Amino acid sequence: MVDVYLSDVRDQTAAETFFEQAQKKTDVIPTQITTDKEKALHPAIQNVFTNNTKHRNSKYMNNRIEQDHRNIKSRSKVMKGFKNIFSPLTFCTVFEEIRNFFRNKNKSRATRRSTVVSKIYGFNKLFAMVA
Repeated sequence: MVDVYLSDVRDQTAAETFFEQAQKKTDVIPTQITTDKEKALHPAIQNVFTNNTKHRNSKYMNNRIEQDHRNIKSRSKVMKGFKNIFSPLTFCTVFEEIRNFFRNKNKSRATRRSTVVSKIYGFNKLFAMVA
């Protein structure tokens, strides 16, 4: 995954803006893009990228990406959605930062258990500096 773009509409203009920003940020022209079956993405990919970029649209090929933001979906359901477009932007940014801060990927259970206290202490210290 390169980037995420949040927009209140899913149209070709928004998709082109996202792809241009992602290309400008990474300075890479992808060889392959996997998306869902949104109709606005097909012409946007053709307009922004060269013909060498393969577009795969499948409901199942991007399941790994969909599963990654399952936690955000479950939290937003409890809150019964968002009132405006800026609320999810703020929420998702903070949620992902905190999630990555506490993530202990590929660690044993004992290692995770021993580091959680120091991570909570570090988070509280960081939060105290901001507040």
